[in-house]
Amino acid sequence: MLKRTLVRLNKIERINLSNASNSRLFNFSNLKSDALSELDKEDFVIYPNYLNIEEQKVLLKQLLKKLDRVCGKPRRNANLQRQHEEQYEEGNLQRAFCHKDMYRWQTSHFDNVITGYREANVRSMTVPNVVSEEGILGILKRLYGCLYDNSTEMTKLQANDMKDERLEDDDLSVPKWIQSHILHLSPDGTIQAHVDNQEAMGSTIMGLSLGEERLVEFNNESKGSFLVRLPSGSVYIQKSKLRYEYKHSILQGNCRDQRLSLMLRDQPSPK
Repeated sequence: MLKRTLVRLNKIERINLSNASNSRLFNFSNLKSDALSELDKEDFVIYPNYLNIEEQKVLLKQLLKKLDRVCGKPRRNANLQRQHEEQYEEGNLQRAFCHKDMYRWQTSHFDNVITGYREANVRSMTVPNVVSEEGILGILKRLYGCLYDNSTEMTKLQANDMKDERLEDDDLSVPKWIQSHILHLSPDGTIQAHVDNQEAMGSTIMGLSLGEERLVEFNNESKGSFLVRLPSGSVYIQKSKLRYEYKHSILQGNCRDQRLSLMLRDQPSPK
């Protein structure tokens, strides 16, 4: 059904909660000493360098094209765009974005969780009448495979039952067993503390980070909190208690730059 990606994943650093204390990406200083042992080691996994810089550029350009088609293209302003390009060196991932003031940011989400953002739920990464970025299909297949390899056995059975079914009839269609969501945060954008909706989502969520490094904070009223850095090109997996018993939020970045994430979730189990 799906090509397994374990051979490649074994070559990429993978950190779960059993070895997270030794990683510079995690800060457990505000978490009670017994709280970590109560979590399953696979409740949170991160691949710090899942995509290299060239792969990040390819994916970011494609996702921005898709988001612009759904949300509307940025306003044209040559002066602002020139300022933006002069701010970053050639090759910096921020150059793939337009100047922040050229975008039409949403100020508040329907549930008041997200501020300063653009978003779209997508069934395919294809943009009609626009040439897709070279190499994009291979990158997407790797991401879908990563979600599959880190999912529960129930999700894998669900994915296997759907075999090669896709949401749309094109090469860049999202597999039918996956929900796909693009989220673009402004430099001032945040995701406020929340727990996930169990009825609207499956068992596993995967997030790919592109652009500014942000911090995700997990907070439980009785257990305390901990922080995880999400560098550009990283992929994280979140399951179980960390989705439903710990509120999680994306904090503002230090550099006040833009961030785009691709969120992949398995479909809810049929009732």
